[in-house]
Amino acid sequence: MLLIIMEALTFLISFVLSTKSVLSLQSSCDITSPFRATPHCYLACETELVLEDLCARGFVMADRKAGLDAVHCRAAMRELALLHALSLAMKLCHPQEFATRVAACVQEAVFVPENEDWYRGYYRAATRNALTMVSIHCVTNNSSVFTTVSRELMHC
Repeated sequence: MLLIIMEALTFLISFVLSTKSVLSLQSSCDITSPFRATPHCYLACETELVLEDLCARGFVMADRKAGLDAVHCRAAMRELALLHALSLAMKLCHPQEFATRVAACVQEAVFVPENEDWYRGYYRAATRNALTMVSIHCVTNNSSVFTTVSRELMHC
């Protein structure tokens, strides 16, 4: 259990430090709507991580069981888009700094080789389901060209 906690702390520290690098780029640019949905990092070392309490800025933790409504989903996606846009801007404008301060700190945890078979099956099923929905829609709307193509794709 301690090892899991230490790995999580190491991941969080890496994430915070890489995000801090990306945010420094933002402060040097003239951005009208900056990314602010990250806490200020007061301390990040091997055994400790001290972050700002975002409640002071009006952030509220949503009820995980209830989920988010469309307005809050859009807000979350907007903030994620801003963060990713900043990291892409840093990668394009400052590739060396990006490589050492961001890319070197981030490690893929989901799409790793040991999960490949599971994801292959997952995406195969998701594709099949999407094609089935398209086929049903096409049959309902008498669209024979799309129905033929989707049938052919389902057998790939």
